[in-house]
Parts: sequence; C-alpha cells; structure tokens
Amino acid sequence: MTDAPIGNIDAVLIRFTRIEMTNKVTGQVVTLRASPIEVNLLDLQNGLAQIMGSQSVPPGIYHKLKFSVSTVAARIQGVRV
Repeated sequence: MTDAPIGNIDAVLIRFTRIEMTNKVTGQVVTLRASPIEVNLLDLQNGLAQIMGSQSVPPGIYHKLKFSVSTVAARIQGVRV
C-alpha cells in the first residue's frame, strides 16, 4: 500500500484464520497457515511485507489462494472499533 491512512486511523487490523492454496491438476489443498494471525495493514506500506506462513509445497500448478478471515477492525485514536 502506498496511500496514507484516512483521518485518525491508527491501524487497519485483519485476523486471518487460515491460508490455503489448491493444486490445479490434483485438487489437493495445501494449508500454508492453520493458526490465526492478526495483521495491521498500515504496517505494510511502501513495500514492507510480512511473512504469514511457511510450508513445503509440492511441485505443481496452483490456481487458488484462499485467505479465511474472522475479523476486520480499525483502531481510531487508540480505540478499536
């Protein structure tokens, strides 16, 4: 992201509960992350990144990447809404 946050927003928080991808040929679903992680999108501005999972992936062609999200929230002037 390169845009500045709107107004007094301190954080844009997304809680991912699972990350998966699917092999196009076999249909096998590979779980990249099975435990929850909360990410502040505002920490990922101007080319910064965050590793969200680390898993060995069988060779192949993958055509689906699925992010399961449980909550989305903002923090405005220190208050989570």
